[in-house]
Amino acid sequence: MHRVTRTWRRPPFPFQISFDVKKATDKVNINQNRVLRVRGATFVKSPEYLLKLIVVGSDGPIKQSVLSELSHGIFEGDYLATVGTDIHECFREIDGVIVKLVLWVLSSSIEFKQLHREYYQEASMILLTLESTTPDELQHCRDLLQEIHSVQGKIQLTVVSDIRKDIDKKEIQSFAEEVEASQVVFDFNDKETLTGSVDRMVREVLHSDIRNG
Repeated sequence: MHRVTRTWRRPPFPFQISFDVKKATDKVNINQNRVLRVRGATFVKSPEYLLKLIVVGSDGPIKQSVLSELSHGIFEGDYLATVGTDIHECFREIDGVIVKLVLWVLSSSIEFKQLHREYYQEASMILLTLESTTPDELQHCRDLLQEIHSVQGKIQLTVVSDIRKDIDKKEIQSFAEEVEASQVVFDFNDKETLTGSVDRMVREVLHSDIRNG
């Protein structure tokens, strides 16, 4: 069975989180026939992959709304808090493969910056929230991505913004192309597009692992 190169095994010291499926959340149950049920969805086998998704960008309405949309949509697991980050867990079925996905929402506060390099480790995907297209904001996002790439190399990236805030769609698209994002979500409130982008990133990570053997 193929295994994802960037499969995440455990959070960095000093935080320890149990990933025993039987203990992950009271919303998850496994019966004697090894059938996994998550809020009405039934999977006939246990998760085969464990992947880590990080959400970075300036703290603001977009990041908070992204967290809200995902945590009430695809992210069904327990809510956990650590220093400078919030964590959610969920199970996704992608092309018949069960994936356990862990979402890390990182604070942009300078006081937590020294922890971020540890949090970037073993990430497979990035959601980058773009609050504006001012030079300072764009440079901040470039710096974040450069730091992540220095730890993990180039990984799947989706840019999430809000065209209703009078942000020029062309500027968002131009920046996304500059940072080599595979996807752009122009309206962070579009839940279907947002969750779909997460599924597509997961699918690409899985397919990349298969291609690489």
